[in-house]
Amino acid sequence: MRSRFFLKGVQKEEQALIFFRRLFKTLDSMSIPEIKGEHVYISLGAVFYDGTEGVKFDDLYRQADIALYRSKGTKGYSANIYNGGERI
Repeated sequence: MRSRFFLKGVQKEEQALIFFRRLFKTLDSMSIPEIKGEHVYISLGAVFYDGTEGVKFDDLYRQADIALYRSKGTKGYSANIYNGGERI
């Protein structure tokens, strides 16, 4: 399942990483009886938008998608931020 969301006010990589860590910690502490002791893991991809005019949403979405697929290559919780093609 794929979802997209926006974190208004998160403008720096450090802020995003703090959010990712908190999210992963919260998910790790959850207990879902229906899955009988199994863990739910998520992979995240992110991109920052600085407000530059002329940037298309589709381009940002594609960049976040690239970061997401990098995350999927890691077992467990994983998040990557698109940075010109480099993994962060």
